[in-house]
Amino acid sequence: MEKNWLIRTKSNHILGPVSKEKVLELFKNGSLKANDEICTGNGFWFFIREEDMVERYLIGNARQPFNPLSEAKNVLTQKSEPHFQESTDITLIGSINLDEIQDDLGDNPELPQKESLEQSVPKRSSPVEDQKKNQPKLRVAKQVQKKVATPKKKHTYLRVLFLFFFLALLSLTYYRKKIIQYFFDGEMTRVSLFQNAYAQTEVLELKKKGFFDDIISLEGISFSPEAGLNGFNVVSQIEIQSFKCDDLKNDAFRLALLLFPTDRFTEKFLIKMRECIVKNSSDTLLTEWLKSIDHKVVLTRAEQKRKNLLIDVLNSPYNLITDLNLKTKLTTILIKMPEDTLGEVLLKSWLYLMAGNITRSDNLLKDFINTSPYENWKKTSVKRSFYHSLSNEFIDAILEKLAKHPSDRLIFRLFCEYIRQFYQDETLVYRINKLSDKMSRSEVSLEYVKRMAPALVNHLRLKSMPDSKRMQFLKDPKNISLDEQALWDWPFFTIDPIVTDAFYPVISEWEKKDQLWFIYLLNSEKLVDLWSKNSGKSFIHGRRQYLRSQLSDKQFMLSLFQLIKLGDIDSSLVELVGTHLRE
Repeated sequence: MEKNWLIRTKSNHILGPVSKEKVLELFKNGSLKANDEICTGNGFWFFIREEDMVERYLIGNARQPFNPLSEAKNVLTQKSEPHFQESTDITLIGSINLDEIQDDLGDNPELPQKESLEQSVPKRSSPVEDQKKNQPKLRVAKQVQKKVATPKKKHTYLRVLFLFFFLALLSLTYYRKKIIQYFFDGEMTRVSLFQNAYAQTEVLELKKKGFFDDIISLEGISFSPEAGLNGFNVVSQIEIQSFKCDDLKNDAFRLALLLFPTDRFTEKFLIKMRECIVKNSSDTLLTEWLKSIDHKVVLTRAEQKRKNLLIDVLNSPYNLITDLNLKTKLTTILIKMPEDTLGEVLLKSWLYLMAGNITRSDNLLKDFINTSPYENWKKTSVKRSFYHSLSNEFIDAILEKLAKHPSDRLIFRLFCEYIRQFYQDETLVYRINKLSDKMSRSEVSLEYVKRMAPALVNHLRLKSMPDSKRMQFLKDPKNISLDEQALWDWPFFTIDPIVTDAFYPVISEWEKKDQLWFIYLLNSEKLVDLWSKNSGKSFIHGRRQYLRSQLSDKQFMLSLFQLIKLGDIDSSLVELVGTHLRE
């Protein structure tokens, strides 16, 4: 768009250059008056009241001819003009609002000023017109007085606002302990280690009560259970700043080092670790562990081909695949794709949505939330498929697309509640909270919602009850069967006040059916006393040998946590953990 038009207002202000479209717009909306003048390029000036000129050159497409005459100021005979103060407000010149042509004025904010433009653009004048233009206007002087006071008021306002925020920040700093005590009521937030590569900018959730409160603390280290995208894991916390090479001789510290999430290590710590391992080159366990940190799984040619296809689909901005050839390839992959881990379930569910099979997508999530947490945790192993790794890589995009798909999202919202209740990975819970609001008590109380996931909805209803009402509700097996309570509720609530002899048959049955979950159920002292009284056996006897035998692929971490809890940490256990993690 060519910008070669100039505007000279009645008050002798010259605006431009602007485009012809902008001048035509100002003419049509009445901003240009009869005594305003316009011209294009080196053409001659003509008034707006000259209708034939306006019709020919502005409205029409005729091009103004070159003006051979250039009027110059008569500096010899010109009478001195009276000086008067002009308005510094250039947002309104005549009846033209400069804000309307701001985009056409370019980068020169001083363009509308009279003195600079008079020197660069020739103008024609007559004695009568000059006399009219040079007459001072009192209205302009009033505007100057009015505008001068504005910056002072603005600066005063900014000073008051800055002072207010400074005092508020000072008060928050001084009373920070009381504020923390008031809001958190003595609860401590669960933060592993705030390394730059791991810490979120948002505030992490408070630690859940119940199952995930079970933390084993030793000399400067601690172990705790964590359920996330990688299933059930035992994670450790280490005081990295106080680490010394002599600590590597301690079996508990070596175990904590192996179980510490590698993405939370700092570069400084890894450098120190390498120095310590080099000094003690005979420690092959830690040497192999350090090499395995950056180990990448090599895919076969067929796996790499499937992965590339899935990456293309994941990067697609659409919610449906319409290409028949691509849909056929995707269906072939879906048939062979596992659905054991949380990541695989999410990826597969979203791929079914992309293929247009909404029912199959919802059924995958529905099957997952209708399976007890313990059974879902057991499905995850260290030897994970590349589908699981791919899902972890694109987890944010997958969750967002599942949440924003135009189909009914009730199953996905229930899935989000399942994650909030039975998974502890703070990053995963943060992602879920970012995409989906928590379901209200009125929604959970609906029967059609309960039909989607009965056990989960029962757990959500119990969670919303006061402690006393919850205990009364759990006492009656007619409300929720004891078998369902043992899988979904006992490990996550305080049940000591309601333990009765009626619980013993359920506990005894779990000892025969799945002794590992039986050990987790007896985390309650009342249940331990009940079982010992009725069975006449000691709970600890023989448990270590059983847990050692269960250090298999999918139950490894679940068994390991109970061994650590029993204090059964030695060099052989450290070797088993190192071998398991390297597989």
